[in-house]
Amino acid sequence: MPSRKRYPIVMLALTTATCASLSVGCAGQSDSPTPRPVATDVDPEQATADYWLNRPAVASVTSRHYEHLFNACDHVLRQRYFGINRSDFRNGVLISEPLISKQIWEFWRQDVGSFLQQLNSTLATYRRTVHWTITAEEDGEFVATPKVVVERYSATPRRITAVTRYTSAASSADADAPIQSPSLQQVKRSPWYAVGRDEALERQLAEHAERWMRGN
Repeated sequence: MPSRKRYPIVMLALTTATCASLSVGCAGQSDSPTPRPVATDVDPEQATADYWLNRPAVASVTSRHYEHLFNACDHVLRQRYFGINRSDFRNGVLISEPLISKQIWEFWRQDVGSFLQQLNSTLATYRRTVHWTITAEEDGEFVATPKVVVERYSATPRRITAVTRYTSAASSADADAPIQSPSLQQVKRSPWYAVGRDEALERQLAEHAERWMRGN
């Protein structure tokens, strides 16, 4: 039967081994750690709407009647609850107001192209802006192409020190900054940055416009 006097020696050995392993682990962690990726780690050029608008369209709708085609584009936007920001009939440009994208339980809305993107807009805040462009072809046809720019919201959290300021927590201004005259305020970076195009929604918009023209 082993003697009880050996237990302190065994415990000392185990303690020494544990300390040695912890010191090795700490030494490994002292090296330069790899920074964790964040949502805003994107190419600044790709974070602009112009970058995505310059990419080719994936869907279009054609007609020989310019006014009918323009009205179809306008109708499709309003049917999907997009407000109109710019309606330029002469130049064939129709741009919607940015619309906060639907969440998964908002089944009546039709402003997101796929279920996966609905899930994304439920977990984070996204918005979509529709750009219709109508051009004339040499054969007399008019072609309308939709492009939907998707933007994500990202704002730095700020500490709220007064109850009266909680309503401005989501604004671009610093909640703790003193009120300044407009001439002294600096231009703030927009919390919205572009993340891509909703090509599935673009195809749906073109199909919707074509169906409307056939029925009217």
